[in-house]
Amino acid sequence: TASPAAGHAPRRSYSRRTGFGAGAFSTLLNPKVGLFYLAVVPQFIPHGGNTLDTAMVLGAIESAIGFLYLAAVAVAAAKAMAWLQRPRVSSWLERGSSGIIAALGLGVLASSTSS
Repeated sequence: TASPAAGHAPRRSYSRRTGFGAGAFSTLLNPKVGLFYLAVVPQFIPHGGNTLDTAMVLGAIESAIGFLYLAAVAVAAAKAMAWLQRPRVSSWLERGSSGIIAALGLGVLASSTSS
């Protein structure tokens, strides 16, 4: 492999399948999803009705809404990542963060000399 440019880590390429798998794995191991379902869904299941069918329909609706939301977040993140990786934008971000760090350093210096 070629050596990375000074100060920059080598770029890794990820496939959509790898990203989907990582996200699915993370979601399936997240206990908050199950706890939310156990805490909120029983309120919407009618007395005397078919509990399993109603719970499955509510779960499918929740899954569809979650999928659409996370798909929108993924599209927005991909567009933001493409924009942030442009050399001009990256340069401005580095300059801005350097300026902020310098200002914080000057603040620390000023506060330590006045005490």
